[in-house]
Amino acid sequence: MDWKSAVSYNARSMTKATREVLDQLDVVYTRDSTYTAYSRFMVVMPLPEKLAYTFIFKIHHPNEFSIQYYDAKPSHSGYLTFMEIKNYQQEDVSLIKEILKRLVAYFERPPWKFTRGQRLMHGYFIPEFRKAKKAWALFDCLYLTEEEKSMFKASGKT
Repeated sequence: MDWKSAVSYNARSMTKATREVLDQLDVVYTRDSTYTAYSRFMVVMPLPEKLAYTFIFKIHHPNEFSIQYYDAKPSHSGYLTFMEIKNYQQEDVSLIKEILKRLVAYFERPPWKFTRGQRLMHGYFIPEFRKAKKAWALFDCLYLTEEEKSMFKASGKT
């Protein structure tokens, strides 16, 4: 199965946070990079595909799956970061939930909440903003209790 969401932080910030979370959880992983193709839209017509540098975390246990981050430039105004979890199985869902919940606790603003400036930069009503919240809801990460937030922050974030 695959999962994809736009996130409100850039790929480098998300990569740093993910590395710290995976280390806290003692997850066996390797890091890699590649390029991801994406399309840009100008007015109403799609332009040819572009390539974005992609940060990859390959998780090796319980099954192999990967977490990927890349900064795409879907419009002329700025970059929009995407997070993808690829090739996960049902047995991986509990680990993925734990990783995503810790990422939510890591940042002051949840990754699916975009600032007004970010929304205006890309177009206030593009579907990626609504899809992001729905994607995080699939893993029950929208609402962390204060206890969960403090527990995750105390377990390793400096």
